[in-house]
Amino acid sequence: MKNSILLDLKVAIKNGFLHIFGSSFINKIIGFGIGIILPRIIGKDLFGEYTYAQTILNMFLLLQGLGVVPAILQYCSGNYDEDQKLSYLKYGIKIGMISNLVICILMVLFSILGSLPIKGSMTILLYLSAIPVFSIIFDIIQIYLRVLYENKKFVILSNSNTILYLIGIVSLGILFKIKGIILARYMSLVLTIILGIIFLRQHISNLSKVEYPDKANKKEFLKFSIILSLTNAISQLLFQLDVLLIGNIIRDASIVAIYKVATLIPMNMLFYHHL
Repeated sequence: MKNSILLDLKVAIKNGFLHIFGSSFINKIIGFGIGIILPRIIGKDLFGEYTYAQTILNMFLLLQGLGVVPAILQYCSGNYDEDQKLSYLKYGIKIGMISNLVICILMVLFSILGSLPIKGSMTILLYLSAIPVFSIIFDIIQIYLRVLYENKKFVILSNSNTILYLIGIVSLGILFKIKGIILARYMSLVLTIILGIIFLRQHISNLSKVEYPDKANKKEFLKFSIILSLTNAISQLLFQLDVLLIGNIIRDASIVAIYKVATLIPMNMLFYHHL
């Protein structure tokens, strides 16, 4: 029993468990710091509006990419032929981009035609409406690095995104307030996507040479990803409802901000989400 546990531990360490756990730990610490710094840079009310808009964004992203990111991990890890991996990756990118473009359009329409109880959140949500396009690209790059067991590069990419966002918040947030915070979000994603493309440049250059999976495999892949997406959406919904309900009941941005800051410690102790 003891030997079996030691063997499993050695395999986990070899496959990059410590890298991934370490990356999650660092990101949680930086995320905690961001949550503490943000209200001091943009003020309590603006932070409340931003938090509420972010919660609405997360609600839209519950079905991000129709679940293609974990589906790519599942199918590409199970196929050791390079062309098969790239075939599923190519199809996953197509489905993920189409679904997230639809999410972007829905967000724009909601921002223009809808209404929110927290004043100012609608404008912020409109500014954030292109985030789904960049986030799906970033997530697919990250997951494919894990498929290739390039865990050091995965850690570099993940931590770079968080650190760049922190730097952007401090510099651009002080200069441009909420617009600077949103710009920092986009810049951190764009720069790390470029870095990820450099990491995967050889594989990306081969994408045009492979065909999509056949009809049967497409159907199987899509069915798996949608079921996974719905399951994940239900579990993640509980993490978003608190801020949503507080905003709808109290309708005060400062109360939303106070509550969000208060939840930083327990929420940043949830390391399993990134493992």
